Amino acid sequence: MFGFLALVLAWKFIAPDAQQVVAMEWKRVLDSPLSAAVRREIPPVATPAFANINFIEGIERVIWTPELLVLEGSFDLLGLKNMAMADGGASRTYNKVEIIGSSEGEGVRIGLFGESLVLLGEEDAVKRAIDRADKSKFSGPSGYDLWVRTTGNDLMRHDFGIRIGNGVDLTSRLRYRSEDVAQTAVNRAAVFGMTGSRNGADAALSGHFTREEFANRPWRSALETLQTAESVPQQQQPSKPGVIRIYGLDEGVREIPLK
Repeated sequence: MFGFLALVLAWKFIAPDAQQVVAMEWKRVLDSPLSAAVRREIPPVATPAFANINFIEGIERVIWTPELLVLEGSFDLLGLKNMAMADGGASRTYNKVEIIGSSEGEGVRIGLFGESLVLLGEEDAVKRAIDRADKSKFSGPSGYDLWVRTTGNDLMRHDFGIRIGNGVDLTSRLRYRSEDVAQTAVNRAAVFGMTGSRNGADAALSGHFTREEFANRPWRSALETLQTAESVPQQQQPSKPGVIRIYGLDEGVREIPLK
């Protein structure tokens, strides 16, 4: 229960309209045999931030946006403060939250929001997050081991989630720029062993996979190609002598015998 409540509080620091978000159950993912496969789904723009917090002990959950990291867990605040101050940092208080960072006015700041929540970001971003949390009623998705929001040229938004359990559950909600494109994506969902439905220009996809099936493909990027001719499984079936296979069709894979 504490973890759920803490995560709800952590989301209050995140702008509801953020176009790029990564939320990860840090300890659960890192301790999983599927750790590498799950972390592969983190967008490249976010991976440096995740790599740079490995030294912080006590992390349970992380929420990332391009301007902010929210860490939830059980932290040694004095240790974090001493590390920041040892590098020439200065401490100040903003809206009852201690903020530590360079005395030069530039660089990353650490916002110590109690022993269970820590903010990392540029000073203006940390202050905006603190102000936001005072008023926000936003509570983001919960129950995912990894949840990612991305945007792209063809996609106005993609919310992608992973749950690890007895196998792996994937959910994908994609907002396209037209209903026709969304329907094409839904029609092709079966190529990846998923089922789908459409509501206007929004496509909702889901699937359950064995751990081996999940580990065999970078899912998030693959699902973002469903509306194109590139939506062909990476792990194709073994070849058959005298048979040509055509992939990417709405009805699935077609086999044509050679005569």
